[in-house]
Amino acid sequence: MRQRTCERAPSVIAATRSGISPADLPAELKDHIAACAFCTETKRITQQFQHAATIAAQTPPPPAHLVWQKMRAQRQRQALRRATQCVTVMSILAALYAVVLTAWYLPQLWHMQPSQNSTSLSALSSGTVFVGVLTAILAVFLGSCCLAFLGSRTNFRLHS
Repeated sequence: MRQRTCERAPSVIAATRSGISPADLPAELKDHIAACAFCTETKRITQQFQHAATIAAQTPPPPAHLVWQKMRAQRQRQALRRATQCVTVMSILAALYAVVLTAWYLPQLWHMQPSQNSTSLSALSSGTVFVGVLTAILAVFLGSCCLAFLGSRTNFRLHS
């Protein structure tokens, strides 16, 4: 079973925090750290925290106006990405619609007799136009709903 605590851990932490080199540690504490897995891990973690604190103390935080500008630019990128999502989806659907319509319309046009072209083309085209108009209306409605939904999810507006 794995050991969860050790009564010598506070002394290991104190020795590591004080900056005593491993060679200068008392022999008894060195032997205990070598034998106790919990204290070995405690020493390693304490050293990492000490190293991180040293690095944090050496590097000053950036000026507040730079942090503010970066945050504002990130919010603008996110708002722009949300706004263009619907346009991208609708463009993909429009391309898919064009491919499907072409795949449906061209074979019918190919199999017509040359004498039937004038009468059949007008009948075929009226049905195609009707389907196209309905699809366009549906696409505009879905795109508007998508933009309204995304606009209600954010309170950030793009500024020029």
